[in-house]
Amino acid sequence: MADSFLNWFKHVLRGVVLFLPLVAGYGFLFPWPAGEAALGVYAGQTPVMIAASYRAKTSTNLRTQTSVTRTEQMRSYLLLPSVLTDPKVVTVWQTNEEPPEVSESRIPLVVFGLLAIAALGVFAADHLRRRERGPDPLSAEQAKAIYGTTPPRAEFGTRKAPAATQ
Repeated sequence: MADSFLNWFKHVLRGVVLFLPLVAGYGFLFPWPAGEAALGVYAGQTPVMIAASYRAKTSTNLRTQTSVTRTEQMRSYLLLPSVLTDPKVVTVWQTNEEPPEVSESRIPLVVFGLLAIAALGVFAADHLRRRERGPDPLSAEQAKAIYGTTPPRAEFGTRKAPAATQ
């Protein structure tokens, strides 16, 4: 059971490590003008996007037959280089065309730090477990499934001459 949890956790951590640069790249390639204007308060800092959300909800008034769409956008950023001295996550959100709102939070970075420590522990435990155990030898059934019943030379060797027909 511990091995299955370690494998699951290892794959989750690999996904997070691969996903964060993709999100940051998206934020760099497709900036959000309202969010960039709201981050003007943090002059001299480079925002790196770590999360984003967009929701649109349409409701229709049956009496007047009019539709109203409510949109909500949110992006969270790490500010470089201040994240090293004053770690915080800055979140900007906007509803419809209202002015964007900005909030700061320090709790997600604590969770991120604990996740990084756990990741190091999982990778170290997995490495030590593999090092002690060594590679798994093939069982007779696995070898038969891979190579079949005939030896590889007979299967992939020279062609046999066709039988003479009379």
